Amino acid sequence: MIKNKEHLTVLNEAEYAAFYETPDFDEHQRYEYLTLTPQELDIAISRRGLSNQIFCCIQIGYFKAVNLFFGKDCSKINKDDTDFIVQQYFNNCTVSHQEITKHEYYTQCNAIMQIFGYESIMLSIYSKFQKFLRFTHRTPISTPYYILN
Repeated sequence: MIKNKEHLTVLNEAEYAAFYETPDFDEHQRYEYLTLTPQELDIAISRRGLSNQIFCCIQIGYFKAVNLFFGKDCSKINKDDTDFIVQQYFNNCTVSHQEITKHEYYTQCNAIMQIFGYESIMLSIYSKFQKFLRFTHRTPISTPYYILN
């Protein structure tokens, strides 16, 4: 972690790595988290393009391990994780990493959250906001209503 004298440092390097860096799997953990169920594999294979499919497999494994998503930067992914996925599911084909689009990234995140029973906070807030707008459209303005009820 880069220390900047102008800012307060709250986390030490180990804590920063635990929160913000991709998981560092050993062989056993790699097998445990990156071995996908048929449902998980179906989601990954449904993505268009080999890079997107491999990235989705890795995101699923990382999400199973720590319940977080780690951005769309493929350079931060451990090469051993990529090699494991390619060997297990893509017959050792050669991989050329392509940039994952923002749309593809968020589509994958939403699909992964669904299979593990999570809901995006943005979707939840958006849905409540829509209900609020429909309610206020029919209700006089003098009636107070709280969005998060």
